[in-house]
Order: sequence, then C-alpha cells, then structure tokens
Amino acid sequence: MLILAFQTSAETEYGAPYDEATRQLSQVMGELMTSSTQIESENTSDGCVSQFLASLSNGDKAFKIIDTWGKPEAGLTAGNILWLGRASMCLEIEDQDVNGATFKFSDRLVLLTLNMTHSPKPIPIWWMVCLPESCDHDDTIALISGVVAKIDSSIAALAQVEVVEAILANPGRYDFGFYFAVSVFGILGLVILLATLLDYIIVENKKTTSGYSRMDDGDVIGDVEGHDNEAVEHEVRASVMSNSLRKGASLARFSESFICEIFLAFSLRQNVPSLLSCKQKSTNVQCIDGIRVLSINWVVLGHCLMFTGFFFKPVPPVFNPLQFNSDYASHWTFLAVSNGTFAVDSFFALSGFLLVFLAIPRLPEIPSKLPNLSNWSFWVLFVVRRYIRLVPPLVFMTLFTVGVWKVMGNGIGSMWQPYMQGVTNCERYYWKNLLFISNLGDTAGTTCNGWTWYLSDDFQYYVLSIIPLILYMRWKWAAIVLVFVAIFASTVASFAYSLTEHLGPDLFVGFKNTAHRPDYNSDFATVFNGYYVRPYFRFGAYGVGMLCGFMADKYRHRTNFRFPFIVNCMLWLFSWGIMAAVIFGLAGMLNGHFPSFLTTAFYNALSRPAWALALSFVIFACMQGNGGIINTFLSWKLFMPLAKLTYMVYLLHPLVIIFLVAASETKFLYNNVNYAALYISVLVLTYTLSFFACLMVEYPVVKIEKAIRDKFVSK
Repeated sequence: MLILAFQTSAETEYGAPYDEATRQLSQVMGELMTSSTQIESENTSDGCVSQFLASLSNGDKAFKIIDTWGKPEAGLTAGNILWLGRASMCLEIEDQDVNGATFKFSDRLVLLTLNMTHSPKPIPIWWMVCLPESCDHDDTIALISGVVAKIDSSIAALAQVEVVEAILANPGRYDFGFYFAVSVFGILGLVILLATLLDYIIVENKKTTSGYSRMDDGDVIGDVEGHDNEAVEHEVRASVMSNSLRKGASLARFSESFICEIFLAFSLRQNVPSLLSCKQKSTNVQCIDGIRVLSINWVVLGHCLMFTGFFFKPVPPVFNPLQFNSDYASHWTFLAVSNGTFAVDSFFALSGFLLVFLAIPRLPEIPSKLPNLSNWSFWVLFVVRRYIRLVPPLVFMTLFTVGVWKVMGNGIGSMWQPYMQGVTNCERYYWKNLLFISNLGDTAGTTCNGWTWYLSDDFQYYVLSIIPLILYMRWKWAAIVLVFVAIFASTVASFAYSLTEHLGPDLFVGFKNTAHRPDYNSDFATVFNGYYVRPYFRFGAYGVGMLCGFMADKYRHRTNFRFPFIVNCMLWLFSWGIMAAVIFGLAGMLNGHFPSFLTTAFYNALSRPAWALALSFVIFACMQGNGGIINTFLSWKLFMPLAKLTYMVYLLHPLVIIFLVAASETKFLYNNVNYAALYISVLVLTYTLSFFACLMVEYPVVKIEKAIRDKFVSK
C-alpha cells in the first residue's frame, strides 16, 4: 500500500523538482552511511552497540559491513523505495568483541521517512542494513536513529530523516514441527520404495510360477532310466521347483489380500504409468481436461503478479512498481492477467457441472422414497469421499509449510521474514483448513495459506448440493428452480455489498486505480476478506455449472445433438463476446473513464455468473459435437496427465513463486520478458513438484479409498 499511496505524488506532484530531490537524497544517504561510524546511543543494549563499534574500529571489517548495506539507487520515480544490500555477505561476517567472544552479523530492513525540501510528501524508504545479531528490534531503531542524528547540518537542511520501523530476520526453528514433518515425508518415501519393490517381486513371481506351471512331467523329471546321476539331478530340480511353486503360491495369495492392495497403492510401478497415461476413457466430456489445465495456468499467471508485488508486505521486492502501473498494467492487453481471477470461476463452474453430471447416474442406487436410513448413509458417504479426496494433499502442504518451509528461508535474510507470518498462521489456524471454514468469520490474518479459501467455498457448495440432488430424484423441476433461486440470491447479495461498500470493478483493477479514484474502496479487509472469498457472493458460477450439469444429463445419451451451422456460429460468437466483455470491458478505466458505483455493482454481481454461462456453453457444445477444432484442442491427449496434477499445482504454486522472489537478493524488474521468464519457471517447477507430490500423497489416497469402498461399502 506504500507504493499506491506514493504513486500520485510521484506521477503528478513531484514533477521536475523531484529530480533534484532524488539527487539530494543520494547526498543524504551518503551522509547517513558516513555517520554510522560516529554512532553513540544511550538507547541500545551494551552488547549491540559495543559489538558494532568494535567492528567499525577495524578498517577492513568496517568496509565489509558498510559494503553490505543498501545504497541509494536509480528509479525512485519508478517506485524503487526498497534499497537492498547483500544479505548473504552480511550473514558471513563474524567478529570478536573486546572479550574475545565471536559474534555474527545479520541483515534487517529499516523504514525511513524522508521529508525532502523539494518533495511535497514524505518519501518512504526501506533500507537494508547489517548489524550484529545481538541487536534486537528496539536496538536497531535506536542505533539507526543515532546514525540519523549524526547527519551533517548542511545535509540536514535538505531532508529530515525519521526511523519508523525495523524488520529483523528471524530464522525458522528446527523444532518438533520440522522433525515431525521430515519424519513423515521420510516414512512416506520408504513406504513408496518398499511398495515398488514388492510390486516388482510379485510381477516376477507371477512370471516364474506361470513358467513352472506350463512345464509337464517330462520337462521336469525327464527320462531317468539308466541314468542314475541324471535322475538325482532331476529329482533335485523337481524339489526346488516344487518349493518355488509353493512359495510362489503363498506370495500370489498375499498379493490378492486387502493389506497388500493397500500397500501397493504406493507403488511407483503402478502409479507412474497411470499418472502419465494419455488413454482417454469412453466419455463425452474430454474437453474438461483442457479447460482444467488452461484455467490453472491462468491462475498461476495471475498469482505471479500478486505474489511478486501486491501481496508482499511491507513492500514489494520490485524495482519499478510505479513504472509497471503506468507502462504495463495500463495497457488493455494486461487485463488478461489482472482479471485472471475469473479462472477461479472456471473451476467453480467445472466443479458444479461435474458434481451433477457424475452424481446423477448414482442416484438410482438409493430408494426414491424420502427419507430413510439408506438415503442418509448414501449422502454421508457422498460427503466423506469428497473430504478424503481433498484433505490429504492439503495436510501435505500444511505440514510442509509448518515443518520445512519455515527453515528454507534460513540464510536468505530479512526479505524472507514477511513470509514467516504465513508459517505462524498455519501453526495457529490449520484447523480452519481441515474443517473447510477458512472463508468464514474474521479471515484477516487468521488463515493458513490464504489461497486455499477456494477449497472452503467448493466443499461448502458440495455439501449443500445434497438438497437439489435429493429433489432431483423426485422433482427435477424443483431442483432446477432451487439452484436458480440460489444464483439469484447470490447475485443480489453481491450487487448490494458492492454498491454499499463502494467497491471498485473486480479485485485488482480496483486496487490499481484507487490512487487515481480514491472513492473506490481499497481496504483489503473489505474487498478481499469481506467480499472476494465469501461463499454467499461466489455461488453464481458454481450454480451455473450445476445447471449445465442438469442439462447435460438430459442429453447424456445423445452425443450428436447438432445445432444448425448458423445457429452454432452465433452461439459461439455470443459465448466469446461474453468472455471478452467480462475480461476487457474495463479497459476504459485505464484511460480514466471510471464507471459509477451502480455500474460497478452490476459488473461485480453479473460478471462471474456470465463467465460461467459462457464456459458452460463451451462444455455442452463440445459434448454434443458442436465444438469443432476447439473441442479437438481441449480434448488433446497431452492435457490428460497435466489435468491430473491441477489440484497439487493449485496448492503448491504460490510457495514456488514466493520462494523464487524472496530467495533472490535482487529486486524483480517488471517487463514483459522478465514476467514471461518468471511465469515459465514457476510453471515448470510447480508441475515437477506436483508430479512427485501426487505420487507421494494424492494417488495413493485415491487408490486406498477405492480399495476400502470396494471391500466394505460396495458389498
């Protein structure tokens, strides 16, 4: 938010004098660094200041320390208010105090506000400095304030410098959580290894016993008359083969047992080919795989923007955020990135569609008279299966976050520290994710891995869908009417909240333009936590997907419901028109043409159901043979293995983005080439990690659930 608050001044108020202020600022920072050698402060602990002064008295050591500090840089008018030094070099510095005890240094970020004589507003600067580890938060502020107090009077006339805040690198602890997580992952790895070996042994045993069983007596015993030695040899061979057959039979019986089936669920020999298989099932919704992959890739594209800039606190590690806003984000084509939030609605629509389309064929399994015990047991299992499907990968990611993730930043420095809050949140509020209620109540600062709000919305919709599905068993029209009413209620609620809270049109376009139109509400708690993640505002897309599922069920056995050519073309153009209007309809804002609050409320309320409606037509048209080349592309076999990874990609990709950004000692320079390089890197790394995570957790759990259901439930 510092960047956004600073934007108007930098672009419209500073003007030509701002260049002079930048030159003066360089003088001020040079004087600050010179003053650091003259520090005396009564507010610092004895150990902190004595260690710092002892190191500064050593010329070579002092040079190394100051060399690691951040320096004034170009690009202040582009938003470069983060002056990074070299954290890795700082962490390598060691010295001895007057008593001969060795102490280390660590970096920290200090927030300065500079009131420049040629600048109408204060300039916030985050400055990386290198101080002894013994200097705590208060010591850091006091010590740097002492440095500021030593500024030469001629420089002080150009600027007044105030130390506001400090962020210290706090390494992750190798505590019980770390060792527990490592132990769990190690045990899983061992189980996978043993299961794979057992699988290969069983396969070889089948081959061996099959070969023995095909041998007749002559092959085994042979013609032994008159050949005593050969007779003995053949008898031994027969005995060995007999023992092998008995052992093989025992192993074959074990391989058919329930315990073995559970154990082999972790076998790489079975899971890798299954995961990489491009064999399509005999279904007419093959286009779903392509939509899944393209949608999750769109989500990753949008999050590359969010997690490198907007959501990094206290300040984005970005060199040119203001230039990004003026040169890149202000171009109409960038709306395809900033409006990537509609990819989430694609998943809502897909979930609603698949829920209905896959559940309806199973409904005849239960009696039609309502209610009775059989019905309740069916619906309990209906919910439990969904829970089992979602939770293990979520537990895997949470365990990784609280156990391993927190120590991955050790040695990176203070730039990693803001992300440690996510670890703390997961340690405190992991249970919200496991109960799928992270989208309810006070969500500000009380969620573990905030992007998992989608799972809470989706699971709650899944549970509530039981009501229309029950109605569909007896009164199809009642189920459809109920979903229509729910969509209408969600749309009206979204409209009312957007209008009363003065929200901007959608999420990030509104954030971007609040510096130019301050009457748009940019409060994060109101926009994101109060509106964007709430299930009662987001049901529209899910409900439209459910209606598409009802319609697809009606034509389930008619895969050649062809539209006339002209009608088909018009419907496709209408669908594309809706999508284009939803994504690029806000282009006028980039030129200062802002919609009224009433128009904005209509857009926020209708855009997401409209997107889901256009996508639902794509699904239905492809199912009925009206998709043409689009259906051919979306049903491409290459999408099949990638589609199986989309859940893990969704869970893991923000961690990959954060690590790539925070682990760097340099700031990210926004331009098209760098953004594309980051995006491709994140995709490759995330899909690779998701592949192994699926083999470790997701695939085994699905197979174990099926084995348990086949043994205890289906009978």
